[in-house]
Amino acid sequence: MKIQQNKRQFVVTIPIDVMRLLGWNKGTEVIFLPGEKEIKIKKLEVQNAS
Repeated sequence: MKIQQNKRQFVVTIPIDVMRLLGWNKGTEVIFLPGEKEIKIKKLEVQNAS
């Protein structure tokens, strides 16, 4: 994967095979978890307020 620049943002494209493996679709909300030398991407889990 390459990091690309789109005006004032940087974009990383997630390969379709990875999206399918994770069960993610267009519109899936994710969160970036920065580490010292890596960034983890995790699906944002929305909790219902019941």
